[in-house]
Amino acid sequence: MYEITVTAVNRHGSSLPSYAVRSLTLTPGTIKPKAVGEAPKLPDTKKCCISKGVNQTNCLTQLCDPAVIDRAEITTYMICAPWATPTFSCLADGLDHTPCCKARGLPDKCQQFCTGNGTVNIDFNVFKCFRYMSEYKNCLFQGYGVLPSAPDSSPHHQYRYGIRDTTLVATENFGRYSSTLQRPLSDVKPRTITTYKSVAKARSPYILEGLQRHGL
Repeated sequence: MYEITVTAVNRHGSSLPSYAVRSLTLTPGTIKPKAVGEAPKLPDTKKCCISKGVNQTNCLTQLCDPAVIDRAEITTYMICAPWATPTFSCLADGLDHTPCCKARGLPDKCQQFCTGNGTVNIDFNVFKCFRYMSEYKNCLFQGYGVLPSAPDSSPHHQYRYGIRDTTLVATENFGRYSSTLQRPLSDVKPRTITTYKSVAKARSPYILEGLQRHGL
């Protein structure tokens, strides 16, 4: 068995070692093959668009393709406006993506693209919606089962801290999270906040050290 850690070293010193990775070498034939799940099958949106009468080339190659819909120009949307309703109906694939669109910040006027079962009108009133097409695309792929949805049953927070404890241990069962804490100026003025320190893309378990009283 091998145990591997990584340490960064420069002229200022060295970092703490990374989490240890253990690897066991086995003789050929002793490892059981693992089944790999099949990738989600994407809907054939172009075929759907053709069946509903969309016959303009740019509409089929850009708006009817969820992978590139966020790259389409405004002129393309205007040219394809007569086929807006069948196009966005095919993209929705029979699903209502409105909850995802709301969560990703699409304005109310733009959420007509997300329902999949209503009339879609493309005019100058929805020009601002085109900047949200990347978020809309992500909602489509979330509905297709390609992208994960937001957590819907997060575990209870398990934090351990105290007035004299200078360490905070976060044991959330998330793959990635961010932590923000306030640092007091000194023990003399514990309520004076000078800066915020953010720890982004930390992985559980992550330990925040050097915390001071009244700093949370």
